[in-house]
Amino acid sequence: MPDIDTEKFRLRRFVEKLDTLDEVEVINKAIDLIDLASEIETSKKTILFKQVGPEKFELVANVNGSRRRLAAALNVDEDNVINEFQRRLDTPQPIIDVDQGDAPVQQVALKGNDADLSKLPFYIQHQFDGSAYLSSGIDYCIDPESGTTNVGCRRLSLRNTKSAGTNVTAPSDLKRIYQGCVARGEKLPISFAVGSHPVDYMAAGMRIPSDEISLVSTLRGEPLPLVKCLTNDIRVPADAEMIIEGYLDEHGYTEPDGPYGEYVGFYGPMHMDPVFHVTAITMRKDVLHQSLLHGSGPEIHRAESVHLLTIRHEAQVFKSLRIMGVVVNDVYVPPGS
Repeated sequence: MPDIDTEKFRLRRFVEKLDTLDEVEVINKAIDLIDLASEIETSKKTILFKQVGPEKFELVANVNGSRRRLAAALNVDEDNVINEFQRRLDTPQPIIDVDQGDAPVQQVALKGNDADLSKLPFYIQHQFDGSAYLSSGIDYCIDPESGTTNVGCRRLSLRNTKSAGTNVTAPSDLKRIYQGCVARGEKLPISFAVGSHPVDYMAAGMRIPSDEISLVSTLRGEPLPLVKCLTNDIRVPADAEMIIEGYLDEHGYTEPDGPYGEYVGFYGPMHMDPVFHVTAITMRKDVLHQSLLHGSGPEIHRAESVHLLTIRHEAQVFKSLRIMGVVVNDVYVPPGS
C-alpha cells in the first residue's frame, strides 16, 4: 500500500468537518425514498440522513451547496477560494496506483445478480421527473482513440435491476467519445463514483485538453490514489464511497430519458439516451451514499452545481482579465446567474 491517506479526501470525513462548522443537519428518523426530495429542499444546510429507504442507508445531500462549504473543502476562508483554486491548477500533482486488495472503495464487491441497481437509493427528485434518479455520479471512462481518461458529472435514471439511463445529449467529451464507439460498433466501458469530495466535483466540471484524471489530483493539491475496477480497465479514486462499474452499449440513443428538474430551475424535456449496463458495484463497508440538490425552483442559488460552476467561472474571468493586462481586484459571479 502506498504511503497515502485514503481518509483525507473521503466524503464521510468531509461531512464530519462540516459538522464541526455547524453546517450539518442530522435526520435520525427513518425516511422513505419518496420523502427524500422534500426533506433535502427544505434544509439550508448539508443534510445527513441516518436511515434511508428499506435498506436503511446513510445518505448525505447539499454538501456543495454554499461558498462556505466549498471554502472548507479547499481549506481556506471564503475570500481566498479563487486564489487557492488557481494556485492548485498551476501546481500539477501525480497519481498513485493502489492494489485492488488495498482500496477502501473495494471492501465490498458485488457482481452478477448481486450488482442490483434497485438496491441503491434512486428516488424521485422533482415532482414531474420521468424516473427515479441517482444524481451524484462522477463518471470515468477511457477514450479508445487517445487512451486518456475523461472525467465528468452524470446522473443515472433507474430502468431495472441491471440497467440505467444517463444523459449523453449535451455537448461534452463523453458524447464525442461515445458517438465514436457507436460508429465502430463498440461498447464504452464507464464507471461512476458515488460519494465524492467537493474538490473531485470541481475537477469533473472542467474540460482540459489532456488526461483529466490528473486534474482531480491537481485540484486536491496532492497525489491521487487510483485503483483499477474489477470488471473494466478504468482506474477510479480508491478513496471514494462507492463505484458503479459497467458500460454504455453500442446501440446508441435508443431509450427515452426524462423529464428531469435541471439545475437551471426548469424541467429538461424527455430525450433519447444510451443505456448503461452495470457489471459490478463496489463500496466501503460503511458506505455513505450521496445525492446532489439540483434545480430547486425559485431558490436556484441553492443548487449545488451552481456553486461549483461559479468558482470555475470566477477563476477563468480573473485569469483572462489579468492576461489582457487589466488590474483585477476581485471577480464575483452570483450563484443564481
